[in-house]
Amino acid sequence: VAGSGGYGFIASVADMVARNKAGKAFLSLDKGERPLPPAPVGGETVAVLTQAGRLLLFPLTEIREMAKGKGLMLIDLVKNDEVVGVAAIGNQPLRIEGSGRGGKASIQILDVKSQAEFRGARARRGQDIPFRLKPTGLDLTSNH
Repeated sequence: VAGSGGYGFIASVADMVARNKAGKAFLSLDKGERPLPPAPVGGETVAVLTQAGRLLLFPLTEIREMAKGKGLMLIDLVKNDEVVGVAAIGNQPLRIEGSGRGGKASIQILDVKSQAEFRGARARRGQDIPFRLKPTGLDLTSNH
């Protein structure tokens, strides 16, 4: 689980369930941040994508499992940038969703070989993606 401010952690579904009607403070967010859709852990690599088109891939082992909180810094964000997608992937192509010219929805695929230049340590800034689109998220629907 992660927020748009670039922090996140690994959690079990049991930690996300609340018994009372008022809910449960699970993910701590700073003012103006929003939670991102939770991503299933489907591999050993974490992919973090920002609105400005920066991508960072790092080993899943660099994130802790927590019951609640803010988590660890996933990516170093520049001012006015935010995280739009987080995924835990295996050895598979990464599908980047975004809007191209005229706001037309587009999906670009970053193959496994091309992912090497985006690998680094957690909390680094990442590299610019090689596509001409404004990223809106990572498509986790297909795993081929």
